[in-house]
Amino acid sequence: MHVARRVSLSIIFGAGLPIMLVVGTLIWFLVVQNQEPMMRWQVFQCFHIVHALWPPFLFMGLYSSGRRHSKTYVSNLLTTLELAD
Repeated sequence: MHVARRVSLSIIFGAGLPIMLVVGTLIWFLVVQNQEPMMRWQVFQCFHIVHALWPPFLFMGLYSSGRRHSKTYVSNLLTTLELAD
């Protein structure tokens, strides 16, 4: 899991941050400052920039959740196994 966390962080900072900066800059110069009003409405599409970042945060959340809730998970698993017999 340490490797997954490290890979997630490298994706966030190595790919996610540059993607956000490049796409944000392109949206600013090509869409926000466009003369056509309908084109400016496309700014709301910039919310899709989050799609580049949520998977690494998901893996990091799963990692931290596993660390925090491991005792509860094992306890519930043992209880379930006892009930299954």
